[in-house]
Amino acid sequence: MGHEVALHFDVVSGGVQNIEDVNELEIAMYRDVKAVEFACGVSVDSISFHRPVSSFVSGPKYVCGCLNAYAKELMTFYISDSKGSWREGNPLHSLDRFNSSIGQVLTHPIWWAKKHTTPSQSLRTNIVNRTEGMSMSDAVNYMATLRGTVPGVSVDNEVFGGK
Repeated sequence: MGHEVALHFDVVSGGVQNIEDVNELEIAMYRDVKAVEFACGVSVDSISFHRPVSSFVSGPKYVCGCLNAYAKELMTFYISDSKGSWREGNPLHSLDRFNSSIGQVLTHPIWWAKKHTTPSQSLRTNIVNRTEGMSMSDAVNYMATLRGTVPGVSVDNEVFGGK
């Protein structure tokens, strides 16, 4: 259908210490691009940012050799379901106003299910489902990875059935 695998990069979980240091940013992005390419077996040609550094918003078209989803020419139409809520209101109303040849709709599959729940409950359900049947050490490693890579999310032992 023309979809691609891209990198959704976060400077904090990417280990970037100085967001003003373009070289440090590019080294971290390149490392993560290569990790996604290895994991998925496809080329990564685009980068989008989680909590983007201001220099990339309406910034250069290419970053680290990849298309910058926040480039000025790509931001004429953008809607997102961040934190399980459409910031711009009903997305169908936003799409009615779409009058450009380029647009972006950012969705996070974790927020959407047959039955509506809060973002916290959606995350909890996802974690429980992911860790079901895991060994204690695998669940502990999974929790540590979540704590280290999902900014602003608190993961407690209760979520994992006390593991």
